[in-house]
Amino acid sequence: RGVVFIEYLPRIAYMANISKGNVGINPLVVNAKTSISSQNRIFEYAKLGVRIISTKTQLLKENFEDKLIWFNPEDDLDKLVSILENIDKYPTGKELQEFSKKFSWEEEIKKIILVYENLLN
Repeated sequence: RGVVFIEYLPRIAYMANISKGNVGINPLVVNAKTSISSQNRIFEYAKLGVRIISTKTQLLKENFEDKLIWFNPEDDLDKLVSILENIDKYPTGKELQEFSKKFSWEEEIKKIILVYENLLN
């Protein structure tokens, strides 16, 4: 129980360590960059089946719908504690992992090819 900060680890060891967690936290400053791009850790957590508590950005809302647990870092800490105490009210890591299957390089490649084909035609 509690927050664990880990030292630098090689990539595979890092991913193995993350997969042991119950919840991943993704606090963000909402700005122009976060409105058009997502952090890799969001997809890593999702693929590993780790629930995600995140600042809500338009892009994350569009991509993840109601699968993430929304929290504004400026909110009172009691709200975060309440989320953690009632974590079973939120989508499970397994549900998030299943949902995340739509995010794959294979699917993204198809979209990119379609864009190029449309530009060429």
